[in-house]
Amino acid sequence: MTLRAELFDRRYEVYEFTRVFLTKINTVNEGDKIDLGADWVRNFLSAMQKSKILFSRAVFVGLDQIWRKGVEFSALKEEMGEIYREEGHYGAGNPERKKNAMTWLFDQLETLPELFEELNLGSLAGLAP
Repeated sequence: MTLRAELFDRRYEVYEFTRVFLTKINTVNEGDKIDLGADWVRNFLSAMQKSKILFSRAVFVGLDQIWRKGVEFSALKEEMGEIYREEGHYGAGNPERKKNAMTWLFDQLETLPELFEELNLGSLAGLAP
């Protein structure tokens, strides 16, 4: 395998683990915590670290923001589930906060190729075949 192909494969793996994380974070049920031992979480956290050497700093910063927003979103869903079980409602302002967080996460999924512009084969043009 050429250096160029190997770099592409490693970069694509980071992209794919990020895509899976953004897809799965929305499936965590209200009242549940993110299972930090789940493969999709561990893979994303590992991909974040790999991004530091495979991409420019901007990619790691973007992934870190996705992680932080995903954890906040999950914590909000957990809180809403607890409030609902105890009080029969989701908490003042929480449904709107959840909607905004969900929208942000879906926007990241939609614009993911822009974050990973270095994955474009043209950016690998300077590497030996």
